[in-house]
Amino acid sequence: MIKISRMIPYQEWYGVERNSTISSPTWTRIGGNMSLHKTLPVHNLLKACLVSSGKTINYYLDPTDWSKKLDGSTSNLTGVDGNVMIRKTASSYWKFETIGNIQRVKCSLFPLPGFYEIRTWNYGAYEGKVSGSTLKSISDVLPTTTVSLTNFRTYARNNGSGYNQQLLEPYSEIIWLAVIEFATFNMQLAVNNNLTVDGYRQGGMGNGVTTAIDAEWLAYNNYNTFIVCGSSNSLASGSGEVSVNIINFTGSTTRTFTVPRYRGIENFFGHIWKWTDGVYFNSTGDTQSAYVFDDPANIVDNTSVGARYIGTTPIINGYITKLIFDTKGSILPLINVGGNSVTYICDYFYIPTINTGWYALLCGGYAVNGGYAGPFYTLTNNRTSNASAPIGARLLTN
Repeated sequence: MIKISRMIPYQEWYGVERNSTISSPTWTRIGGNMSLHKTLPVHNLLKACLVSSGKTINYYLDPTDWSKKLDGSTSNLTGVDGNVMIRKTASSYWKFETIGNIQRVKCSLFPLPGFYEIRTWNYGAYEGKVSGSTLKSISDVLPTTTVSLTNFRTYARNNGSGYNQQLLEPYSEIIWLAVIEFATFNMQLAVNNNLTVDGYRQGGMGNGVTTAIDAEWLAYNNYNTFIVCGSSNSLASGSGEVSVNIINFTGSTTRTFTVPRYRGIENFFGHIWKWTDGVYFNSTGDTQSAYVFDDPANIVDNTSVGARYIGTTPIINGYITKLIFDTKGSILPLINVGGNSVTYICDYFYIPTINTGWYALLCGGYAVNGGYAGPFYTLTNNRTSNASAPIGARLLTN
């Protein structure tokens, strides 16, 4: 009998690397198969769909026109057919490694040696809307804010088993997909839909909804939401930005904001802060230690019991110059001295006051943050019970 062994595709990975001591936010593309930077197979696992409360996929959307189902019939994004989600349709495999000052991020469709698995998930295409007592991801509504992390968790789980609000691992995976795709930390680079001479993606997602003037927003609606979910639906499952005019944003003046979209995910950063659940910071006043619950079923507020220790984060404000970047690619800041909006990580770490006790994680920034904002922008001085106008959530299922 002839025994046939399956070939292991050792070369089927792609990623980026950089010297963490160099201020440029640009990464160098690397790969066992460099052509994968053109086809982006891990990125292409992301598909837009409508998901029922039982996590059944009701249907997939046409990637070029979300007004249609994949079969060409008419879709409904307002909640009638379920939550509008971006589904990662298969497991992906990742490796984060540091050798001296060199950091590398690698991804693959295959379980290569040294790579770890991130399973499928469904990530809200829109900022979350609480309808009744349930957190939804639906179009044509303003997202909900002024809800605590703890209550948003309850509203997310009211969809059914397996539902949560945004968690660190899928949020981080999407960030790293963007870093690999654009080969930069600076996600606020201008949108550029032209490929490089090598056939690779370039540019970023633009400013995002980060250019509001504080006094104008306060006078307009007291820091409440003003970008309707689905404002960038014309981009469907693509990436880029859409201009939205807000009438009378300042008295009689109309302001124009650019709504960013990444592979169907709207306002991935900016507009409002989003809670990231299961991440807690224990502050002594002199240090701040970070912990994460890898299994959302085990989340308990304000404790490290059952959680994984990530590391310590800064206790001063500043632009992030180095991430903790552990073997799971932690996006939390390690150092935030000496940077700005166009160097190193390009995003800010904000901790206006540090007292003792437990704090939760907010990500992405909000409408007045300008160059501070971006997917790496983090804030760690809010208690789990805090509820304020610029803080919202995003729906997630496993």
